[in-house]
Amino acid sequence: MNDTPIRESDQIRQDCARKLQAVRLSDHSHASWDKTGPRQG
Repeated sequence: MNDTPIRESDQIRQDCARKLQAVRLSDHSHASWDKTGPRQG
């Protein structure tokens, strides 16, 4: 079993937002992504 403590929902939301922001920034800085996969929206 995993010993990781259960996180509060606000903590999870902030973590997800931070990860999503990193992905968005990465997507903007890699123009080759347009050629390697479909873009959503």
